[in-house]
Amino acid sequence: MKFLKLFLILIFSVTFSKCALFTRNNAPFIVEKTIIEKSEDKVKTTISIHTNNTQNITFEKMYYNNQVTDIQFENNKKILIGYFFNNDFQLHKSSEREFGNKPKTADFLSKLSKNDVGISYINQQGKRLFYKIEK
Repeated sequence: MKFLKLFLILIFSVTFSKCALFTRNNAPFIVEKTIIEKSEDKVKTTISIHTNNTQNITFEKMYYNNQVTDIQFENNKKILIGYFFNNDFQLHKSSEREFGNKPKTADFLSKLSKNDVGISYINQQGKRLFYKIEK
């Protein structure tokens, strides 16, 4: 009986610990402004995130609308930029290889709403963390 209780507690804690994958608290930086710009043809989306205090932080990836991209920087790492494209398919000359083609996605993107932006970064202790910006 004790084993069953411990097992259920373990399953419960593992299941609900993944709900806090993205956080908005205790980040070592402050997001001052977020700009989402879509091109006129709606193929490209550019996200600019203005931050402060980015010293000793390694920014890695940006997540938006079920897509992931590497972060690019401007203004001495104070502006984080991500480019997202709506045509994220692997195209082939052969129609047989095209059939059933699906866009690439990251597994944990299901934790973000459609218009939310996520950032992955490594803090001073070397731990990978995620920050969520709700739009």
